[in-house]
Amino acid sequence: MGITIAGSGTITSSTGSISFDDDNITTTGTIPAAQLTGQVPTANLNNAPDLSSDIRALALQSASDRIGLENGIADPFSDETDVDTSTSSGESHNSSGTFYSGESQSAVSQGAGTAIGNMTSGGGLSAAFDGSVNAYNAGAKRSGTSGNIGKDWGSGVTKKITGVVFRIISNGKIDGGEGSETIAITVERSDNGSDYTQIYSESGISNNSSGQTFTKLTGFTNTAAARYVRINFSHGGGAETHVDEVTFHEATVANMTLVSNAFTADSAPSNTVIGVQVVENESITINTDLTAEVSRDGGTTYTACTLALKTSLAASGTKYYESASTDISSQPSGTSIKYRVKTLNTKNIELHGVALKWS
Repeated sequence: MGITIAGSGTITSSTGSISFDDDNITTTGTIPAAQLTGQVPTANLNNAPDLSSDIRALALQSASDRIGLENGIADPFSDETDVDTSTSSGESHNSSGTFYSGESQSAVSQGAGTAIGNMTSGGGLSAAFDGSVNAYNAGAKRSGTSGNIGKDWGSGVTKKITGVVFRIISNGKIDGGEGSETIAITVERSDNGSDYTQIYSESGISNNSSGQTFTKLTGFTNTAAARYVRINFSHGGGAETHVDEVTFHEATVANMTLVSNAFTADSAPSNTVIGVQVVENESITINTDLTAEVSRDGGTTYTACTLALKTSLAASGTKYYESASTDISSQPSGTSIKYRVKTLNTKNIELHGVALKWS
């Protein structure tokens, strides 16, 4: 059932109310974000068409706490146009183009940990981590059309594996022969070396030349830091399995500073409200591990804004933090508005969007 009311009015329920006219919406009490849908003039920050649905609902939900909704921006980080990459640091725009994070990827040293697996023939397990080009009986080998090889990082050591590179022996295919083969792989992690969880799978990999290298650095899911990792190989060729070299890649997290390009205000603002949409991949302390600041003089002077949790969307893992109205009138006068958001203490936080208002 829907209700359409022309002009202005107020809708009241047992938990709150919505008052509206042609230009403004004001709410009181608690109104679930799921009940606030669609495109509403001015209440969604100047009708920004690229505003993500999550932030749009949240902007409406806490409208009564906001100032100057018509004077602001909403950046859902669907592109990189609003971030000053010459000033920001540690940030990485993810491949799907939806968020920034400080997480990156690097190769684990071949000497780290202890080799594990059942490919103990030929040059043995160590041959897959020696950094050299191996031939038929010098690489890791196993009789049969499948085998596995991996690493135990050691007691108390865990790594979040997000990629793998493997190379076939220099004078044959994965079965040691001359004909082309088709390979299937899975990559798995484990906390105890016995119970494994799959984090990557791919079949139909064409091995049509000797010494071929396969790089798989994206598409990993259900990843988590674990003590053990292994890659399982299977193929439809002859009854041997040969691998020259295996390199695992891990996720690393750096502190991130994200600075916006300047937005121009009509006049020097005296107050601001900033909101950030995030996904926390580990527990954080707001205003300690994640901070937000605003400048009105083009980024020379910043004022810290104290963030508080407004809404948590369990289905998507999204949280929305927002500051109260913050006084920036002590800054040098200016109309060049910038925000600066930081992640600290190497916490793995995804920044999915920023909403910024001023008056």
